[in-house]
Amino acid sequence: MADLGLKQNPVKSTMSDGNRNRDYRVFEEIYYQLIKHYGRTLTDKLERTVIEEVKKESPLKT
Repeated sequence: MADLGLKQNPVKSTMSDGNRNRDYRVFEEIYYQLIKHYGRTLTDKLERTVIEEVKKESPLKT
């Protein structure tokens, strides 16, 4: 957290409260950016299968 200029770590409940109130699209965008970035490096078939299963079960469609 020092990299962010914080002198101490925020309380976990504060971060949890912030995430609970965040719009789902924030997490959706993070998810798709991670897939875009790391998808090329996921060579294990099981890992790719898990990702595809998560996509199928997600109520969020792109």
